Amino acid sequence: MAKLLNISLIITLLGLMACGQSNQQKQDNDQALKTKGKAIAQETFKALSKELKAALQKGGVAEAVPYCSINALPLTQTIAKKHNVSIRRTSLHIRNPKNFPNTQERKVLEDYEQSLKTGKTPKPQLTRLSDKQTMFNAPIFIKPLCLNCHGKVGEQISKKNYALIKSSYPNDKATNYKMAELRGMWSIVFQKK
Repeated sequence: MAKLLNISLIITLLGLMACGQSNQQKQDNDQALKTKGKAIAQETFKALSKELKAALQKGGVAEAVPYCSINALPLTQTIAKKHNVSIRRTSLHIRNPKNFPNTQERKVLEDYEQSLKTGKTPKPQLTRLSDKQTMFNAPIFIKPLCLNCHGKVGEQISKKNYALIKSSYPNDKATNYKMAELRGMWSIVFQKK
């Protein structure tokens, strides 16, 4: 009986040790995904910002809006393909209907807004979508460049420029932001190999 009890105790201890390793591996994997997600979001942001800045310098909002409506999604998809992920920018106040948040994204966006209401800054996070998919999200805050097309109509955006925006995005809900406000978030989905 004592031998059986010792064997049972050893099996239990081995099981607990395996769980500890598995939890550590999960934490390490999550940290690696967050690091990779931040890097991909930053790379995408830099690429989009560079092109939008060039368009604004070339012809102002009249040049930037058509550039964004035609090229932003393909540019994002090129970077997504390079990293074997899907990349989206989404918001509760969308401009492009293709960026409408799905159910999981909406929940994260609502959580981010709730965090801000309680005085906390939203942080990047991971959501398990399935055994094979993990979604990385990071908040996007308004920066000076953003106000050219997302600022207050009549102040940062002239009525003429807003008419240009509305011609490309008739159902636009993405204006009247102030500096450092939450614009939306990055949504990057990793596929498990």
